[in-house]
Amino acid sequence: IEIIGIEGLKKDEILLKVKNSGGEQLLVAYKKKKISEKEIIKASKKAAELKMDYSILSMGELPKKISELKEALQNLKDIGKVE
Repeated sequence: IEIIGIEGLKKDEILLKVKNSGGEQLLVAYKKKKISEKEIIKASKKAAELKMDYSILSMGELPKKISELKEALQNLKDIGKVE
């Protein structure tokens, strides 16, 4: 992975533009054992703002609720509303 630029830097969070074999993406790294839904949503919004894919790194495991949701969404094709 090659670091292209720094998008943000805080005490427990860093946002980097990186380049790897798949192209450019945003890498969001947290110096925490647990990350919250809000932090994942914030990372997603920042990546959308930059029109990039993104990855998240943290010091520990995902909370069980988020881990189960991620697993459930992997093969989801669509969610619709009946009118």
